Amino acid sequence: MSPKNPPQNELFRRGASSYLDALTAIAAFRGEVQDMCAEVYKRHEEDLATQMGLIDDAYKPLAEPTNGPKEIGILRPAQPSCNFCLYLGWDEDERGGVTIRGAVRLGVYLPKRKLRDEILERFRQQRPGCRVERHSSAYCLVLYETLKDLSSAHEVLDALVLEWLGYCRSIGGLKLTDRKTA
Repeated sequence: MSPKNPPQNELFRRGASSYLDALTAIAAFRGEVQDMCAEVYKRHEEDLATQMGLIDDAYKPLAEPTNGPKEIGILRPAQPSCNFCLYLGWDEDERGGVTIRGAVRLGVYLPKRKLRDEILERFRQQRPGCRVERHSSAYCLVLYETLKDLSSAHEVLDALVLEWLGYCRSIGGLKLTDRKTA
């Protein structure tokens, strides 16, 4: 930055202030979304733990602002090779608009493909709708629902958890702690 260019100095000064305001707003928004996901999760926590066989009762914030979909929510370890996530995801649609989706995801980390495929096959014998997707180093079972607007997020997340629990109940529970993960 050169003192010889006053317009550039003014732009830098205004930009620095706006940047800090934007970071503060983003952090507050992320916190609100994570709190909403945690609230939905806590409402169903006991049932999720029973139906899935979760090993750890602690969840942690999920915020993945990577080059792909932006995901904000919570993540709970399901067993040493799995994570359960409840989140909102943002992505661009074909026309350049923003799509917001609520999601429930069970990540099954490599090389646990057999476990993921077994769970998916049992789910699909009962009801269609759960998809397999690759996220980082995990093959995941995912349920999505697109939000019409952000005000419906809480209800959509709640409905997705109930649908997930329905899948789990329909196959007698996932019982992840009883399954071989090697």
